[in-house]
Amino acid sequence: MRASTLWWQDADPRDRRKWKAPEIAAELTSADYKANVDPAMAAILSYVPGKTLTEILTEALRAGDLTGMVKQYRGYREDPAHAYIETESAVNTLGYSLINQNLVDDAIEIFKLNVDAYPSSANVYDSLAEAYLRKGNKELAIKFYTKAVEVDPNFASSIEALRQLKTN
Repeated sequence: MRASTLWWQDADPRDRRKWKAPEIAAELTSADYKANVDPAMAAILSYVPGKTLTEILTEALRAGDLTGMVKQYRGYREDPAHAYIETESAVNTLGYSLINQNLVDDAIEIFKLNVDAYPSSANVYDSLAEAYLRKGNKELAIKFYTKAVEVDPNFASSIEALRQLKTN
């Protein structure tokens, strides 16, 4: 069970979401409607809690199975039950966790997943650039910081990183 810690209306300035997506998708079809079937209730009644995306990816990485990790990520994203789940922040957090453990190559692979899934997010390019910079690949770091600024011309961390990289 989850309970909101923010007021559900516009009373809290920290909550800038336009809406909150359901964590389990249950699409209503015209056939369901005609048959008086409630797919949301069916999803609720059949729900069995599973592992979070972070747990799934972390286990695969601990097992040294990067290919399997990528496959599990894609399978998670393609599952219709997860149609509305935003994975960008969880994947980004995992990538930085790997960087902090000096597993930069694994972090790069994680960040690449985010780039593929969220190509209109400046943050995913910024994170990938930072990982390449930590690896010592200045050329790719500049490439992805530049891409972040192309996506969002006001993305401050990428602008600053590019300024520093170009003066050094």
